[in-house]
Amino acid sequence: MGEVSWPTPEELNAIRKIVSEMSGRGVEEVQIAISPYRICPLGAHIDHQGGAVLAMTIDKGILLGFVPSGDTQFHPSSRTALFVSKENLVLAEVCESGLVISVL
Repeated sequence: MGEVSWPTPEELNAIRKIVSEMSGRGVEEVQIAISPYRICPLGAHIDHQGGAVLAMTIDKGILLGFVPSGDTQFHPSSRTALFVSKENLVLAEVCESGLVISVL
């Protein structure tokens, strides 16, 4: 297998910095969940009937930066950052009127 190309260390560091600034916590406390996009060019959905598929991940996906709360509760701050792809940063802001999502 070749070298891992996504996410890059620069992308991960950018998310850590943004979440750290937004949460007021240290960069070292920020954790990142990585979910690569998957494609299935051959045999999509035939696996439900026991068929074979050709599935693979690609070098795009969702990166979720967060600081663990220390309990089992989700404590949204005023903003939460999601790095969606190499090109886009999505900021979701929790406010009184609901959730506002901006693509930068």
